[in-house]
Parts: sequence; C-alpha cells; structure tokens
Amino acid sequence: MDNNVRIPTQEMTIGETGTLFLRRADQWIMQICPYQENNCSHNCPLFSEPVPMQNGMDLLLLCKKQLVGPLRDLRLPDTPAGPTPAADPVPDLAKMPNK
Repeated sequence: MDNNVRIPTQEMTIGETGTLFLRRADQWIMQICPYQENNCSHNCPLFSEPVPMQNGMDLLLLCKKQLVGPLRDLRLPDTPAGPTPAADPVPDLAKMPNK
C-alpha cells in the first residue's frame, strides 16, 4: 500500500449562520441540501462539527460526503481566519439568496 496517497482537498467556509460554502473556480459557492430546498448548514443533524487533523487540515462529515481541507469557521469569532489567503472574499451572507 502506498502511504503517499494524495487525498483531494477542498477549501471550506462555515458562515456566521452555519451555512456551508465551498471554494470553486475562485468563488465561494453556497451549498444546497440534497434532501430539502435549504442551504446545507449546521442546523442539519447530519452536518458534523469540524474535526481538526494532524496535518493542519479539517475533516467535515456531511450526509453524502466527507470533505478534507482548510476550513474557516466564521461561527467562532475567536478563531483565526485560517489558511485561506486574505485576498479571498469572505461570503457576505446578507447578499446570498436564501432558499
């Protein structure tokens, strides 16, 4: 078994209200629940709390997938912004459509 297997990573942000955003094509994209017409958020019982990993990444368990990557959790005001470059826009939740 190759111990140097590269796991794809995904930049993630959990917004102040708990909504999940993923970075795709240099934009933060709000994620939609696959079961309901709502935003994917921490209100769902299938949305785990992030688990810090030894490599500085975070593990996020969701209903249909597991995500590994750098995470910004804006629900926690005391938490540093994390590894996402400062030039990246932080999602403005007030301007996002809420289904």
